[in-house]
Amino acid sequence: MQTTLNQPNMEKTIGKAVCTFWKDFLGWKPDEVQVFLAADQIIVSLRGTLAPAEQKLAATSQGRMRMKQIRSALLDQCRDGLLQAIATSTQTAVYRTLTSIDVSANEERFIVVFGTNKVKALTPDD
Repeated sequence: MQTTLNQPNMEKTIGKAVCTFWKDFLGWKPDEVQVFLAADQIIVSLRGTLAPAEQKLAATSQGRMRMKQIRSALLDQCRDGLLQAIATSTQTAVYRTLTSIDVSANEERFIVVFGTNKVKALTPDD
């Protein structure tokens, strides 16, 4: 049976997959996860992603810059595993992903784009 992104429990399934992966890879589970399904995209919002030691490091401007660099490097290393966890939970191939972190707010966002249900983009001439 093929799982579709419109199933009511899909957001919960994706949230659990992301939390499990996050805990296994970084050793720290986010305080809150929200998942939003939109056409061919999933938006995952994580709050409370920094461990207490990381929060202390992020207390200064230089520390925030350093934490962004560290988290960016970690996400580069784990990106394939994270995308695989999402692809497995949705049974859908992942096309690409975008990530953002706001260290001072202790939040991260992922936008996962699937290769299906592509919507034609409007051009400036449309």
